[in-house]
Amino acid sequence: MTPMQRLAVCGWDERSPLLLQRLEQRAELRAVAVGARHTAELVRARSATGLPCFQHVLEMLRVADYDAVLIDCDLHAGEIAGRA
Repeated sequence: MTPMQRLAVCGWDERSPLLLQRLEQRAELRAVAVGARHTAELVRARSATGLPCFQHVLEMLRVADYDAVLIDCDLHAGEIAGRA
């Protein structure tokens, strides 16, 4: 059995909980941290997942332990991809 891969999530919206559920079930990717720009997004992410949440996405990528990154935001997507 392949171990579950750790996923850092950049961005959050109403589709995110279902997307993370499907990624865990079908791709063996489990979210370990969420980064989003707006406080309301972080509150919803924390409520839905209980995961550590970061308002500074690049800081999340610096400190979190992850194997893959889901970039679901427009802001600084190129920089996020480069840092990941």
